[in-house]
Amino acid sequence: MSLHNMVGDILTILIIWLSWNIHTRTFITQGASRLIELVYISDVEGANKISGAATSLDNYGSSIFELFLKLFFVDLLFVLASTALMLLTVRRFYLEHMRSKTNTLSPREIIVIGFIPGLGGITLLFLIYLMLSPGAYFRIQGFAMVLVTIIGTLAIHTIWEGTNLQVDKRNMRIIVVGVLIFMYLLSIPIMHSSPYIYKSNQKVSESSITGHEFSFTNSNDDIQFVGDAPPDRYRNAIFGTIKSSRGLGVAKNIQVIDYEYNRGRVPFHFANQSLNSHYNSERYLTIQEREIKKNTQLYEGSGYSKSDYKYLNNNRKIDKIYDNRGFRLYIVE
Repeated sequence: MSLHNMVGDILTILIIWLSWNIHTRTFITQGASRLIELVYISDVEGANKISGAATSLDNYGSSIFELFLKLFFVDLLFVLASTALMLLTVRRFYLEHMRSKTNTLSPREIIVIGFIPGLGGITLLFLIYLMLSPGAYFRIQGFAMVLVTIIGTLAIHTIWEGTNLQVDKRNMRIIVVGVLIFMYLLSIPIMHSSPYIYKSNQKVSESSITGHEFSFTNSNDDIQFVGDAPPDRYRNAIFGTIKSSRGLGVAKNIQVIDYEYNRGRVPFHFANQSLNSHYNSERYLTIQEREIKKNTQLYEGSGYSKSDYKYLNNNRKIDKIYDNRGFRLYIVE
């Protein structure tokens, strides 16, 4: 394959990769918006949040770096190994092909090299997002690991072919299984609640999941959901983000909560205890026991008070249609 044709194939790979990005456009738009903020806006919110988190971890005798290693150590090893293999592939391409007259490349090498510019762009956008985002920096980790896995797999195969090592399939399976078991053992401490991660998380209860699933599967699509916590996240967790985002007959009546403009969430104090006049049509209202305790005890009624929750049970035009002692579903007429 000539160098001229090679460039065309690499561009083809990049076009395919960018087409795949259309479905994961959230990451790209967030990264681009952070870039604009970096150029035109002076924002220290992200730095303040990092500083606060560092102080809290310091009280436990830890640090952000230590917590990162605990959560992402296996991922970090995988990324470093894939990066090293990718660089070795590029080096092999340079030494064996750029200095030759044929400039031939295998399809695997073309794919690996074609992904390099895209991976560089992902890294740049991630760093910008990391600097300016107020939190949740690693939500796009799964997105990036797709590229890392593809590149690492192809690079391993390419380098293995160049070593001329003779290993039978049985021994190869043993090696692969051994590596996977080793990685799994390293991941065990973060799979279960333990002092290793400092604090257990009871944010999502089984009653919340079962309650939301019952509500979504038995709801009328003409009636929209609202709640004191994001019902759209439970829809994504139960049915999957792809199926939910495309509206394939799965709880299409759920509006994604926008905290900046307070869309999708029921108004504070339930619109001064006048939900019936606030909405111009019927609404499903989801309430969680955990949210009740948080709002009335931790936040001391600043958003929703005890009297607000009593209002839901005392109003004749608000009916409770489901209750599993951890989750309640009301219909506001």
